[in-house]
Amino acid sequence: MSLAMIDRRRHERFALPPMCNEVRVQRIRSGRMELLTGSAYDVSEGGLRIELDDRLEPGEHVNATLVLPGTGDDAHPREVYVACDVKWVNPEDDDPAMPRMALGIVRFLDEPSRARLLTFLGARPALRAA
Repeated sequence: MSLAMIDRRRHERFALPPMCNEVRVQRIRSGRMELLTGSAYDVSEGGLRIELDDRLEPGEHVNATLVLPGTGDDAHPREVYVACDVKWVNPEDDDPAMPRMALGIVRFLDEPSRARLLTFLGARPALRAA
C-alpha cells in the first residue's frame, strides 16, 4: 500500500448534502479582518472540507462557523464555532474560482459548539464519507 493511500485521520468524516451547508471563515489579511463564505462538503470532530470563493494558504490560521443542516432555531442553534488551521488546498483538480480545502480543527470556540457537532455526527452514521 502506498503512503498516499494511508488514512491518517483520527476522526471519521461524514458527508454533508452538497451546496447546502454554509461555512463562514474569518481571517486576518494585511492587518484587516476578512469574512469569506462558502460550502462545507464533509465534517468530522477533527476538521472539515470546504469550498470558498477565495483561496486560503496551507498553515493559515482562521476561525470558522459551520452551519449544520437541519431546522435550527434560537433554542437549538445549528452553528458550530471553531478555530482551525488550513491543512491543504486542492490544486488544479477543482474550479480555480472555487478551490476546495481542508481545515483542521485546533479548538472549539465554545463547549456548546463541540456538543452540537458531536450530536449531529452521532445521528448520521449513514453519511460516512469515503
